[in-house]
Amino acid sequence: MLDPFADARRRAIQSAGRPYRSQKSWRYGNEPNALEAMAGSRRRELEVRTTSLGDQTVEIAIADSGPGLAKSVANHLFEPFVSTKPNGMGLGLPICCSIVEAHGGQLKSEPNLGGGTVFRFTLAAAPTMGR
Repeated sequence: MLDPFADARRRAIQSAGRPYRSQKSWRYGNEPNALEAMAGSRRRELEVRTTSLGDQTVEIAIADSGPGLAKSVANHLFEPFVSTKPNGMGLGLPICCSIVEAHGGQLKSEPNLGGGTVFRFTLAAAPTMGR
């Protein structure tokens, strides 16, 4: 499957010194979570958007149309051992948060206006060729 955002994501990660692995860890660890969260929903939409926030920063947003997060969970989502899954260990998001922060970025979640949740993370943009 062709990923139209792969190059932008790869450039964002390269500047942090870990070429594609960190973003790949996020994507393959958390996009399946979003798909799983939508399993019981009538509407199942997953949107991945990459946005340049100036020359220095790239934001990657993953939005799902699932049921969203209860406030009691959302307030503690990035803490270890907090999970929305019956058999979840609650370590995935805290680990992702540590990786993103180690690369100078931030990870946050917010309600999706159309229902569901949006996870956003920022990373330093890699310099483009010729700069």
